[in-house]
Amino acid sequence: MNRVLIYMIFLLSLTRTLNSFGCRKKHSMSKFSGSSLNMGFSSADFSAKFSIPDPVIDKSVTRDRSPILLGTGSASRRMIMTNAGYEFDVVKADLDERNIGDRSDGNIDKTKSLVSLLAAAKADAIMDLLHTDESLKSKYVGRPLLTADQVVVCNNMILEKPLNAEEARTFMKMYGDHPCMTIGSVVLTDTVTKQRVEAIDTATIYFDPISDNVIEQLIEEGIVYNCAGGLMIENPLVLPFIKRVEGSEESVMGLSSTLLDSLFTKLYAK
Repeated sequence: MNRVLIYMIFLLSLTRTLNSFGCRKKHSMSKFSGSSLNMGFSSADFSAKFSIPDPVIDKSVTRDRSPILLGTGSASRRMIMTNAGYEFDVVKADLDERNIGDRSDGNIDKTKSLVSLLAAAKADAIMDLLHTDESLKSKYVGRPLLTADQVVVCNNMILEKPLNAEEARTFMKMYGDHPCMTIGSVVLTDTVTKQRVEAIDTATIYFDPISDNVIEQLIEEGIVYNCAGGLMIENPLVLPFIKRVEGSEESVMGLSSTLLDSLFTKLYAK
């Protein structure tokens, strides 16, 4: 089956629980109202297996913050944003990410600095674009800009999106022998004042060895090439091999809605 078709079918299965959403055009910090409370993203099977509480989202607040500018092409982040009630447009930075930062080892502090540098570089590139292209400037300046980056650290190695099948295979086999940690940076920028806030988010996943058959199925699907470390814990094929998770499913997927809420509060605090 065509990989694009497989990818679309898989995303559809993950987004069946998404709610419809509206938009407003101001960045207000409205109070919670009972009718607009909604749970953050977590697949039903994941929630049932690990009993990790979902974040509570007030969609009246996320709608007030919309529309925003999303500086990432990640399907997982787009799904989390949609589920949280945000309206957004995607504008991606044209960067050679692998030539930015130090990847010499998987030291946790160095890796946090790496993802922070990458998320900020994406914001810088998009801000330059917005303020030099008049059509983009008139359309998007005034919206909050969200950029992010994430890598996986396993066995003291930094793992990014696998470049080929052999690298994806190596990554997934490694997870059965060593716990892996997702380390991500989320940056929120005011496109008018250019003020910026950032937060680092981590989660640790413990796996049983993933079977060769499942690894080959995941490689054939092709979705592993779009994820740091080829790691997609929300995939139903992967879930049976996960022993435990320290952190939220959203954090592993690259964007915690709770963390994003705190960044909005910090950036637009009176």
